Amino acid sequence: MDKVDGMGWVMERLITVVRGSNRDQFDFDLREFAESPQVARYDATKEGHFAWHSDIGEGHAAGKRKLTLVLQLSKSDAYQGGDLEIMPSARILVANRAQGCVSIFPSFALHQVTPVTQGTRHSLTVWAHGPAFR
Repeated sequence: MDKVDGMGWVMERLITVVRGSNRDQFDFDLREFAESPQVARYDATKEGHFAWHSDIGEGHAAGKRKLTLVLQLSKSDAYQGGDLEIMPSARILVANRAQGCVSIFPSFALHQVTPVTQGTRHSLTVWAHGPAFR
């Protein structure tokens, strides 16, 4: 993970949240947080969105992703649309839009951000890594 000045305490807090969630809900074999956090910006002028996808893919780091954490940075009334939707099974869940809320889900789960129709949505994503799923 890249070192970003001033981010140490943020990452420590997020790692603690991921580990607690993993212990209570998933019990995955987590070993590291090898990627830098990613800040995403979804802007209404470009109908910012991200279509259905999973966070596991090709490449060294993506192939080892086990859990995805998305931290809501924007205030919920700063934008319209832009819902984070997660499909861990046949049912679609909509993430809490309150600023500071986190959503944690298996990186293989399909998820999307619906188009932002007004304003701008910001979020921060962190991935927990472990041995490849078998």
